[in-house]
Amino acid sequence: MHKFYLCNYPAIFFFLISCANLSSTQAKSDPIAAYKDYINSLPKSSDTDLLNKYWSSARVTEGIDILADQSEENKLNRNAIIFSIRFPAEMKDILSTKQSIKDDTACVLVTGVTDESKKIVFNIPYILEKDIWKINEVFIKYLEDNQPVPTKPDCVLEMP
Repeated sequence: MHKFYLCNYPAIFFFLISCANLSSTQAKSDPIAAYKDYINSLPKSSDTDLLNKYWSSARVTEGIDILADQSEENKLNRNAIIFSIRFPAEMKDILSTKQSIKDDTACVLVTGVTDESKKIVFNIPYILEKDIWKINEVFIKYLEDNQPVPTKPDCVLEMP
């Protein structure tokens, strides 16, 4: 007959708590969750704060310099960076989100509609930096009415 000792309960309890913590950590590191956090931060964060918190270090270095240059000659570049940082504002309603993850990279597909009821697609390459998913780039595509909405993330740059 097998005896079950009370002293084993703490070990089992510790194991169950560890597994629960692992799942919540994995949920926090989900690229779609990072995207949703990003869109929730848009209205209350500055462009510089958004860039520093949500974008890859390579993009931050490039973007901060452009945002800092307030010259008239840099206006187009500055506006392009601001538009890039605020890209989710183009989408009025999200229809679906999907992701694919491979090692320390991911691709998030977000489909939705604009204020003018035009179908829009974001393919967002993410990179894992210090255990946080960061946006590395954004591909935006407006779909014609007869074009099907993509069903899989595709962060490979399409060549014309």
